[in-house]
Amino acid sequence: MKRNEIAAFEMLKNLIITKYNGKSAAGGREVTKRCHYCGDSRNLSSRHMYIGVNKNTGLINYNCFKCGAHGIVGSDFFRDIGEFDDQITIEAVLEHNKKSHSIYSTPSNSIIQNRFKPIINYNYDETIEKKLAYINKRLGLTLDINDLKRLKIILNLNEYLQANKVNGITRSQDIVNCMSFGFIGFLSIDNCYVTMRRLIKEESVPPGIRHRYTNYNIYNRETNGRFYAIPVVLDMSKHINIHIAEGPFDILGIYRDNQNKYPNSIWIAVCGKGYANCIKTIISNLGLIDFDIHIYPDNDFTDDECLRIFNLIRFINCGFYIHRNLMPGEKDFGVPREQIKEYIKVIRQI
Repeated sequence: MKRNEIAAFEMLKNLIITKYNGKSAAGGREVTKRCHYCGDSRNLSSRHMYIGVNKNTGLINYNCFKCGAHGIVGSDFFRDIGEFDDQITIEAVLEHNKKSHSIYSTPSNSIIQNRFKPIINYNYDETIEKKLAYINKRLGLTLDINDLKRLKIILNLNEYLQANKVNGITRSQDIVNCMSFGFIGFLSIDNCYVTMRRLIKEESVPPGIRHRYTNYNIYNRETNGRFYAIPVVLDMSKHINIHIAEGPFDILGIYRDNQNKYPNSIWIAVCGKGYANCIKTIISNLGLIDFDIHIYPDNDFTDDECLRIFNLIRFINCGFYIHRNLMPGEKDFGVPREQIKEYIKVIRQI
């Protein structure tokens, strides 16, 4: 790596440490700060966002290990942290990433994302039947295999990769076999990630995949489209409602109950708590103008944290609504309809 390439990151690292309570990490190769998208943890000394130079591409990237917000450090990153004063550092970082992007970007990335057609075929057996039954019981539905194909739900990772002629795997074969047997997958909006939901007991899987949710990166490439979205057809000339929840089951339950009430809508799960990053990605990728935002947080995500998200995008002329499930004993919307008591808090109505 050339000295002028290192200089841009060193300038950014110094800015983050001196102005944003950052801390040097990985022997100075990274800098870490509190995530400005999810608000980080309640422990004020915790810092879950890491910023560093990708050794493969040379790009200066950020990644929050709490909410999953990630991407290339660009003008939107500086705007979101409220940095407008240090123009020398901003321009240095933007110029560095512009040069690195032109060197390392190849047509193959966009070809895979744009031409990849999800095919989901299964040898219908007892395991597949149990997984389908789990989904239907959890949501109070009667979905069949064809419904799952339409919703981009993957019941067997091995069969999915083979059916789509994906060459090679990005985790060990033992891990992929375990995911195929004991997990349900949700294919991301760009068809490059699968959010895997563990169904079997924690102690029966390898340590690296014992969380409730684990991401499987199909091509081992970093993209900003790992969110799970229900496929829909939008009329861009009309008003659009964006419905955002934390997990895939949440958004499926929300879609089940509201698709007729909000016919021209986006239904998306952040697969974590990265609401702000998700909103930013949707708006910038689709070029939306006339829209409202509806978020459906779990009950451990406070109204103050929701307002922090609103303040990041309040300059956009859109409505903002917080939906909560107030049914005693429930924490989200990923449950049968009779277990939901919805409350809507209006933050801004346009």
